[in-house]
Amino acid sequence: ASLTRSLIGEFNQISNTLNSSILEINTQTTALLNETRLNLNNIGLHTDQLVLNASNQINELSVNLNRSVNRVNQLIESPAFDSLLVNANKLAEQLAEANLTDLVIELTSAVQRSKNLIANLDRTIMRSRTNITETLESLRETAENLSDFSRQIADNPALLLRGY
Repeated sequence: ASLTRSLIGEFNQISNTLNSSILEINTQTTALLNETRLNLNNIGLHTDQLVLNASNQINELSVNLNRSVNRVNQLIESPAFDSLLVNANKLAEQLAEANLTDLVIELTSAVQRSKNLIANLDRTIMRSRTNITETLESLRETAENLSDFSRQIADNPALLLRGY
């Protein structure tokens, strides 16, 4: 009977200690969740501001574009533009009489340079995709580490007191 009372007393003491530790972990977890919610809300607010700034910049760009279109229309309707068209027609006539073989060689060279440029741009885009993928993988690993850390503390709260 004395041994049973002693065991029950120790069991109650262990149970109380576990309950206290679980409450502490629950409190800390709730605080972390609240902080995370606050951070996510701040990110959302920041995103709203970025969208607003982008909208303002788009509006400004639209106004500038309208001004440019008006200016282009003025140029097209000017006598200088008519003169330019006459000169372009003369040039077209001269090109018709020119050596087309040399022109084809130059155009082929320009096309090849364009292909090289497009290939370089494609490589640059592919490299950027890799960096973005690596960043997302790093974030995923960080989330897994935080989840593992939280689980370890939930499983063994004493880790907070004595370290790893």
